Amino acid sequence: MESIAVIVETILEVKALLGKLKPQDRKKKMHYTPKNYLSAWRKDGGVIFMEKRKINKERRNPESVGREIGFYALPSDFSIDDILFVLNHFVANMRDDARDEFACDFINYIMNLVIAKFYATSAPVVDLLEKELNNYIENAYSKAESRIIPKFKDIDCKQCLLLANKKERNDLIYFMLLQYFRTRMMRERVKLSFIQSGVADPLKTYESQIIRSWSILAILLAMDSWFNLMADDGNIQITLVEADESCPFVTGDQPVISLGYDYSGFKENNEMQLYFPLTPTRAVILTHKCLPMFKGKLTCCNIIFLNDAIVNASYEQVYAMDDKSLKRYVND
Repeated sequence: MESIAVIVETILEVKALLGKLKPQDRKKKMHYTPKNYLSAWRKDGGVIFMEKRKINKERRNPESVGREIGFYALPSDFSIDDILFVLNHFVANMRDDARDEFACDFINYIMNLVIAKFYATSAPVVDLLEKELNNYIENAYSKAESRIIPKFKDIDCKQCLLLANKKERNDLIYFMLLQYFRTRMMRERVKLSFIQSGVADPLKTYESQIIRSWSILAILLAMDSWFNLMADDGNIQITLVEADESCPFVTGDQPVISLGYDYSGFKENNEMQLYFPLTPTRAVILTHKCLPMFKGKLTCCNIIFLNDAIVNASYEQVYAMDDKSLKRYVND
């Protein structure tokens, strides 16, 4: 009887879901580096960017960089097997509070979409469900971006309201974690960690399933990390640092980085130090309180150290207001 009740409940949830879905266009070009974030580096109509250590001489609109077709879209054949992979290898290892307060509802929504699509016989209904599976994660990121990124330009060292207000501060930390995990670099890192840990079995195609499920996994990893940080809230600090326009910050397609992480060898330091350039002249660093810290207005030497870290962590692209900031990184 219990199993019948679960089936009935699922059917009712799926019907309620279908009633809430609205027609939408299928999104194709999806940004892992937000275009409105990159606009801070825009000058004379575009950003200067370096790809694979070669500077592109023409400025590019932020709309046309830091993106990949269908990056957050779940595959059209995404199935219950993919959901079980996510549940068994990621959700099962999350903190209890992260799993209970977020992950279960998040996964349940996607599972209901998959179930509804499997049983749907009407072409318009199938199309509606496929577009929701295609756009759902991208829409979630867009909402977070539109809420948080416009505040970056208003942050300064004298009146740092975003960091003084606890809710705003925690929202910024969550956004940093979302941006840290959502990229191509982190997708490759997670794939490699499976291989190095001995979990990956070529016969079970874990690597393929990570790619298929990546848009879900990135959010789960970010949320689990956020709950971990909030549980240790008294021991973390977030500090604003500033650069002069003559020696600005650069950013990249991995714009939030761990300063204790060797991205070339995929070896992470246990000491958390997340660095995030907000604009060419402002950045934030999230650390444990016991760690030494950059503060206030930085010297050009400090800025070059942080820019080097961004370049080393980038997957392919680095962005700047002018080519002077990137010349030291160009391969001859």
